[in-house]
Amino acid sequence: MKSYRYNVALVYIYRPDMKVAVIGGGLVGLFTSYYLLKKGVEVVIYDVEPRGGRASENNAGLITPSFSATPRISMFTLAKAGLGLGGFIRVSLLEVLRKPGWFFRIIRSYGRGDDVVRYLALESLKLYLDFFEKEDIDVDLVRGVIAVFKDMKDAEELSRIAGGRVLDGKELSEMGYIGMGGGVYVEHEISINPLKLYRGLRRRVEELGGRIIVEDVLGVEEEGREPKVILGSGKRGCDGVVIAAGSRSGDLCRSISYDPHVFPARGIVALYDTAGEKVVLAPALLEDYGIGVAQHGSDTLRITGFFEIIGHRVDGVQEDLEELISTAKKHVRGLGSLKLRAFGMGFRPCTADLLPLIGRIPGTMNIYIATGLCRLGVTMSPIAGIIIASMILDLEPPVKPVILDAISPSRFIHRP
Repeated sequence: MKSYRYNVALVYIYRPDMKVAVIGGGLVGLFTSYYLLKKGVEVVIYDVEPRGGRASENNAGLITPSFSATPRISMFTLAKAGLGLGGFIRVSLLEVLRKPGWFFRIIRSYGRGDDVVRYLALESLKLYLDFFEKEDIDVDLVRGVIAVFKDMKDAEELSRIAGGRVLDGKELSEMGYIGMGGGVYVEHEISINPLKLYRGLRRRVEELGGRIIVEDVLGVEEEGREPKVILGSGKRGCDGVVIAAGSRSGDLCRSISYDPHVFPARGIVALYDTAGEKVVLAPALLEDYGIGVAQHGSDTLRITGFFEIIGHRVDGVQEDLEELISTAKKHVRGLGSLKLRAFGMGFRPCTADLLPLIGRIPGTMNIYIATGLCRLGVTMSPIAGIIIASMILDLEPPVKPVILDAISPSRFIHRP
C-alpha cells in the first residue's frame, strides 16, 4: 500500500475492509481504536474486566509535558528503596533478584529518555486539545498546572528549562499549597478527570462501531501475514493485532517469543469529597514526593502517589494510603477536614529503560504493541494510539524518525 504524509485527521485513507483486534481496554487501547474507527476500520477490543481501565482511571490526570521527565532511579535510589528508605519510590528486593538485568538497565538509563518523553508528551497534548475540540466529552478540564518544590532553586531551574511563571511560597499558599519553597505555573498545560475521560472515550468508541468483548486473551500468533488472537473459545483471525494490555502485555507476547521487558509499578489514588469547597486554585505535582493533586469540578479532590516496583501485588495498600494522606495533609490546606470518598490503585507498565514501547513487534508482519508509558499513561495515550493507527494504515507515523527509533520494540531484541 502506498504511504502518505500523516496529519491529525488521517484524511487520506479510509479502510472499511480492514479488521483489527485491540487487546486491552484502557486509554491506550481506546485511543488506538478511536483513530482506527475514524477511518472506517472494523475494531474489536478484548478486555478482561467488564468496565476495564483500572490503571487508566486511577492516575493523576495531569497532562504536563514540562514535568514529564522519566523517573530517576540510580543505584543509590534503588538501594534506599529496597531497604524501605526510598519514600514514594519503593522496590522489592525479591523482584531485583528475579530480574537483575531489568533493574541494571533502569540504572543505566538514568535521565537519558527525558527529551523523548517530553517530545511525545507535547505532541500528545496537541492531540488532546484537538480531540476535546471535536468530541463532546466532559472531563472537568482545567488549564494551567503547577510544579511545586520544597526548594525555590528547583523551581527556578525548571522554569529556565521549560518556561512557565515562577511562584514563591506565599503565592503557593494562596493557591492552597503550604510548606513549600517555590513552584512553576505553566498555563498551557492541563488537568482532566481520568475517570470521565475513560468513560467518555469508551462510549465514543462504541458509538463509532467498536465492539468490546469481555474475554481473557491467552496469547497471539501469526500464520503468514494473518495474525490471530488466541482465546479460550478458539482463535480469531484479523488483519492486525494491537497489544495494549498495559503491565500484562508481556504475558501476551510469550506466545510469539518476544519479551517487551515491561514490569508493573504500582500507584494509588485517594478521592475526597470537597462538598463544594474550592480546595486548590490549580492542579499541581508535588515534585519532591511524586504526588499529584487536582480538583475535579466542585465536589472531588484527587490525590495520587507512589511508584512501587513490587510486581502485581495488592497487599500493603492501606499502609500506603495512610502515608500518602499524611504527606498530602502537610502541603494541601484543609485536606484534613475533607471526607475520604474512595481509594484505588493501578499498575503502571514500565520498560527496562523507562521509555514507551510503540510499534510493530520484530519478527511479525501485523502484530503491534503499545505499552510502557509508565507514569504517563494518560498523558501519552493519544500519541501512542495515533502512531499505531498510522502504522496499521500504512501512513507515515506522526513523529520524527529518531523518536520512533527510541521507542521501537526492536530495541529489546538481543544482538550478539
